[in-house]
Amino acid sequence: VQVAWEGFRPQTRQGLDEPVPYDRVTYHPDAREIEPRLQGEFALALVVLEQRLKAAEQRAEGSVIAFGPR
Repeated sequence: VQVAWEGFRPQTRQGLDEPVPYDRVTYHPDAREIEPRLQGEFALALVVLEQRLKAAEQRAEGSVIAFGPR
């Protein structure tokens, strides 16, 4: 671990479109240099996750169970 994001404070926001304040803890001297890349990769990972979830929903199959007299 080189960087940790902790102490998220979403309750301080006035709206859902505002950033969430957090504390950054660095454990490596180069962490300051790689953090912008980490944040960018995290955002891309969220997009990929959303796409995978949508694809899984489209593939999900269901069945209909008939209720009533036989």
